[in-house]
Amino acid sequence: IQRVLQKEWWVFGGRYVSPAARRNILVLDQFDLPLIRADGSLHVVEIKQANVPALVRRHRNHVIVGQEIHEAVSQTINYLRSLDEAQPHIKTTLGIDCRRAFATVVVGHPTFVPGFTEDEIAETIRTYNSHLSRIEVITYKDLIDGAARVLSLTRGPTDSIENLDDGEPS
Repeated sequence: IQRVLQKEWWVFGGRYVSPAARRNILVLDQFDLPLIRADGSLHVVEIKQANVPALVRRHRNHVIVGQEIHEAVSQTINYLRSLDEAQPHIKTTLGIDCRRAFATVVVGHPTFVPGFTEDEIAETIRTYNSHLSRIEVITYKDLIDGAARVLSLTRGPTDSIENLDDGEPS
């Protein structure tokens, strides 16, 4: 999936202008998908597995995110801290502004999470995200749904995937 997302980075939305020229912006870390935002700042995408059965779990009377999300967010927090610390060097040598770096963690899909509805999973992750400031956690379903919305905006009201023309004027 990572190779596909590196080629089709547009699925993350219109606020990105290109992937960064290199994945190893930091000496000891390699980002799955570093994107350059329209304002010139760096956005790091951390790609995890889609099949994560323990994406969320019950804790007392509530549903909370599972260990896989906690670990991915912790990994991403470390990336952001390292970017902050190396910002002057990165700006000088690579021309990338990482002072305002943000990150997205893509992990799990509701299809693989038994015992929970899509709404429960989405609400749990939305609540978790509300307490993060520079990182957003999304599922592959969120990513796919967002890409489908982008594609639907590029087609006219009578177009469908089955009857798109070959680009020739009629």
